[in-house]
Amino acid sequence: MCSPRFHTVEVGGFLVSEVWFPPDTLIPDHTHARPVLGVMLRGGFDDRFARRTLTPEAGELFTEPGEERHANRVGHGGAHVLALQPDPCDDALMRGGRGLLDEIRSLRHAGIALSARSLVREMRGPDELSPLAIESLALDMLVTAARQEVGTPEPPWLRRVDEMVRDAFRQPLDMAGIAREAGVHRSHLARMYRRYRGLPIGVHMRRLRVEWAAEQLSETDGSLSSIALRAGFADQSHFTRAFKRRFGVPPGAYRSRLRGRAGP
Repeated sequence: MCSPRFHTVEVGGFLVSEVWFPPDTLIPDHTHARPVLGVMLRGGFDDRFARRTLTPEAGELFTEPGEERHANRVGHGGAHVLALQPDPCDDALMRGGRGLLDEIRSLRHAGIALSARSLVREMRGPDELSPLAIESLALDMLVTAARQEVGTPEPPWLRRVDEMVRDAFRQPLDMAGIAREAGVHRSHLARMYRRYRGLPIGVHMRRLRVEWAAEQLSETDGSLSSIALRAGFADQSHFTRAFKRRFGVPPGAYRSRLRGRAGP
């Protein structure tokens, strides 16, 4: 993946890679033997092809056709990417995704972006069921992206909503305020967001908060109560309920499990 830092697993016809690109890196012209469905987890880069340039940002999906020559210029904040590379010789696997993966394109889908983060966690803390979980998540991401691409074009105001949600998901937003910023009625916002992003906007924001909290639990020593408040939850009990619904265990047990796996 043209980066010195990566983690790749192979499962179910997919190469699945978590890749980190250093800030301000210029990656010269290159190709990939397999097509790429990428999800930008953090940061961003320019993806420069002869016929088009993509600039995927955090939460955005992008495709790179197999054997298509391109170069990348990584932004000041670096880039953290999850890349799915299906085997182009696997006809059953490619049948549904070929129309998506044969073109250069970018799109947004909140459900796929969240699935990408779930997949990364499976790669980082594997158990006996992780290969099955990784394969099922990869297949779901590919199929969902392919179905999204063949639908009608999304309304342009959705990008403004994406930016609001991405920048302020830990703040107390409400539908009326978001709809006002987008210039649409809140019922239209709710209907279109679910159609094009795969889940209701409130569910998406709650999941983003829980995902953010999970990262804090794995990367910091902050207390559960402080993480809950910084994530945007009213209290620790609300946070614990939401966290357990998402991950199946309370936040304290989640942190203990991660640290147990990281031990000798």
